[in-house]
Amino acid sequence: MNFFPPVSPGLERVAVLERQIDASLERVWENVLDWEHLPWLHRKDFASIEPIEQGSWGWRVRTESTAQPGHPFTVELEVDLPEGHYVTRTLDGPSARTEIWTRLQPKGRDATSIRVEFWVPTFSKMSNEAIGKRYLALYQRLWSEDEAMMIERSEALRSKPVGKAAGESTVRIDLGTPSEVRARLPFCINFAGNTWRLCAVDDELVVHDAVCPHALGPLVDEPTEAEQPGQVECPWHGFRFDVRTGRSSDGRRLRLRTPPRLVEDTASGTLTLVMR
Repeated sequence: MNFFPPVSPGLERVAVLERQIDASLERVWENVLDWEHLPWLHRKDFASIEPIEQGSWGWRVRTESTAQPGHPFTVELEVDLPEGHYVTRTLDGPSARTEIWTRLQPKGRDATSIRVEFWVPTFSKMSNEAIGKRYLALYQRLWSEDEAMMIERSEALRSKPVGKAAGESTVRIDLGTPSEVRARLPFCINFAGNTWRLCAVDDELVVHDAVCPHALGPLVDEPTEAEQPGQVECPWHGFRFDVRTGRSSDGRRLRLRTPPRLVEDTASGTLTLVMR
């Protein structure tokens, strides 16, 4: 892939990463412009993030790395959609003036090739070689984490039900006896065209939507530091919800879909999910 980025003067290329991402070009651009996922999906590397400015041109944020908490720095991402590339610049801090140029090319319905060039201020050859190796290891991991999210989001978009048609043929499903159900908790089940999760909160059986309404991320993890039981957190952008009410518990005013009812059949002693 030929790529000649308009790099700022005084920089040296220390590494190049080339790989294929198993996601469409549309999903990759969506991911590039989404700065909000960085401290959540990449929580091993980003401690926090605050937006400064954003638009169709890209974004500028103030962020901290987990390696150096308490030392924020400014990062700017600028896109050139017609040319199929973007640049990420570190504007201040220890890595100031670093530029990371990325070229995207579609390779099929669910495939995009990327070429990432890492340009840093010229130091000694030995230190730049070490810097290049660190960037390669970091960006291999970041892109792998992004790729997994993009694949899951693509599958969620394709399976998203349209209207009521997707679930009209299934109105109830038997789950087993209460003891059998509790022995499996927590677990997810596909029912009436949607994915639902069953869990116990204060010994009460609860059914809730297992898909985040923000970007269709999976709602299967409970935040370990939650002040109250019965919360789930999306690993993509950190949206939290109370599973008993479906309401947002982080003040961002989203709400989960109304779940099916959990009904116990007194005659058979089994629990059944029933559409409302």
